[in-house]
Amino acid sequence: MLCYDKSIDRTLLRKGAISLELISKKQLLAETGISYGQLYRWKRERLIPEGWFIKQSSYTGQETFFPKEQMLARVQAILEAKDRYSLEELAKILSPEAVDVPLAPRELWEWGELGPDLLAAAEAAAPPAGLSFDQAVLLAALWEGVQRLSLPPESAKDLVYQALALPPPLRCAEGGCTLFRCGGELTLAVTGGEQPPLFGPAVSVLDSRPMSELAGRIKMKYTARFESGPTDENRRK
Repeated sequence: MLCYDKSIDRTLLRKGAISLELISKKQLLAETGISYGQLYRWKRERLIPEGWFIKQSSYTGQETFFPKEQMLARVQAILEAKDRYSLEELAKILSPEAVDVPLAPRELWEWGELGPDLLAAAEAAAPPAGLSFDQAVLLAALWEGVQRLSLPPESAKDLVYQALALPPPLRCAEGGCTLFRCGGELTLAVTGGEQPPLFGPAVSVLDSRPMSELAGRIKMKYTARFESGPTDENRRK
């Protein structure tokens, strides 16, 4: 279902139970200052996933839209790093491919990827060797969902324990995280793809978000940390 906000020309796409706000190509170029040529070069170089180029009908014919929040964050990340890395290096950094560097929960907290209320639960539930990259991405997704829903601390902590109890190998960086209630219980589902799972009427979906952009954001923001290897705190754990 498509609907239009009267205040500005933007489109909301219903994706499962969650509204995904879209931005048109014209609006994207105007808001970010990038050119048409840059946009499609970044697509060819795999800095922007092809799946983010969404064709929709409009009053002018067919128009290209993008997931607004993800796309603006990705463009900003590219602009900030393009003078430090080649496009090939950026494509590797921004890909959701896991990196083999363990992370301590406290690092995620220091980087703003985990709330202080969840730090103790994450430290208690994390493996002795530290969090895998996929676990770190999943916790970051949970933290975003917890903030959006304003969940009480105890419910949020329980989700952390559930997330870190998922059996290996966890391959969630290219998937999605969905928070839902079933029979009054708050729980989560991790899917292999970004499309949210489909539930019956007894399930109430509260939040659903893809994790590929989170994975790219973490790799972009903390490339130096990943390249340096485990910290002393990781080695002691």
